[in-house]
Amino acid sequence: MLFPYWFARYTPFFRKAVNAMRETLEILNRKIDLAVAAMEDRGGLVAENSGVLAKMMQKCGKDSKVPAIMAVDALGAGVDTTGNTAAFLLYHLASNADKQERLYQELTEVLGPAGGQLTEAKLAKLRYLKACVKESQRMLPVVVGTSRRTQV
Repeated sequence: MLFPYWFARYTPFFRKAVNAMRETLEILNRKIDLAVAAMEDRGGLVAENSGVLAKMMQKCGKDSKVPAIMAVDALGAGVDTTGNTAAFLLYHLASNADKQERLYQELTEVLGPAGGQLTEAKLAKLRYLKACVKESQRMLPVVVGTSRRTQV
């Protein structure tokens, strides 16, 4: 990042980074092709248990570049931020046993004692989980420069 582009492209690290990105794009394109084939088999419909990629493709169209761009962004930027957000949340819950117990009770009520399958409808009912995540991010934001605006 500190070297001029014309110099950086000759370094082994730069070549490795370019090859890694190329390989990532190949993997993503294979997954997108599988999602397109599955949608075409169902006449363009997405099954309820389909992943985010299939649902996005149905919304954007199978020829859209948006799903591929979103997948690259999710892999490139989402891995570290998501991992750190989860780690901070677990730390905060471990530090506050009463909050951890309240969240456990909510999860048990919504998902069942055996931890049933999480669906969009069930996720919408997990209001305390959402509050815990937001509070954890407020206390230890993963990225700097996060702005907040008070609600009126």
